[in-house]
Amino acid sequence: MTDIILSILDIFVGIFTGDWSRVWDGIKGIFAAVCNFIKDTLKNALNMICGILAPILVK
Repeated sequence: MTDIILSILDIFVGIFTGDWSRVWDGIKGIFAAVCNFIKDTLKNALNMICGILAPILVK
């Protein structure tokens, strides 16, 4: 979550200072943070499902 906030801040600072490379890095940072969030959420969901099903399937 902090990565997204910092990336948004980079975008605004880049716009106001005219540093378009910083704006682009901020945009890339937002997409990277969102992708990592989705990946981690799916990974945690699968781990939870495996944790629930493992004892059932072993018996």
